[in-house]
Amino acid sequence: MFCSKCGAPLNEGSKFCERCGALVNENNNNTNNNFNNMDSVNNMNNVNSVNSSNNLGNMNGVGVTNSNQQDLNVNSVNKNPGNKNKNIFIAIGGIVAVVVIVFVFIFVLGGNKKLICTGEESGMNVTYEFGFKSKKLANFKAKLVVPVSSSQMDAVIDSFDAMMDDYKKDGMDLKYEKGSDNLTVILSGSMKEVGAAMGLTESDLKATYDELKKEIQETEGYTCK
Repeated sequence: MFCSKCGAPLNEGSKFCERCGALVNENNNNTNNNFNNMDSVNNMNNVNSVNSSNNLGNMNGVGVTNSNQQDLNVNSVNKNPGNKNKNIFIAIGGIVAVVVIVFVFIFVLGGNKKLICTGEESGMNVTYEFGFKSKKLANFKAKLVVPVSSSQMDAVIDSFDAMMDDYKKDGMDLKYEKGSDNLTVILSGSMKEVGAAMGLTESDLKATYDELKKEIQETEGYTCK
């Protein structure tokens, strides 16, 4: 029991508060009940707080783990080192296969290789392109850029047509591309057609990449790559 006036503790059966002298009445019982209720509530809150803290601790790793942690643990356990090694072997096998294919293509089949030489003749920019297949000359293309005005374009085309008539008869292709101040002449064909049109011998057509490059650079003064 407590005094309703000052809150001091009261002895059982006391009619007056020993601290303030106030008369002890029934209100003290209500007050005491309130104090007891408040203590009970506080105790309950403390208990709940402790339980919540314990539950939170359990949720974060002491007791029950969360779903992400479970997944992580499962994945860690289920990881098989053998799978990683297997993937590495598969990758290495794929690389080896590609290397073998490239080797066969380049050294057995010869691949497709081009020799491109550029230079200038009689005011024209000239480009020769030689195609190789299986290390043999396969095709040829000549590209000549002729500076000419639009008014003279048709006359220059007629001149080229006349000069290259024999080439066309032997199956080579002749094309023209008109620009604003120049005419591009493109002559192309297989080496068989080139040989027939230019009177090349079989030994001429067997020239290697390096031999042809050296010949055109040294004799014609062209830049080849």
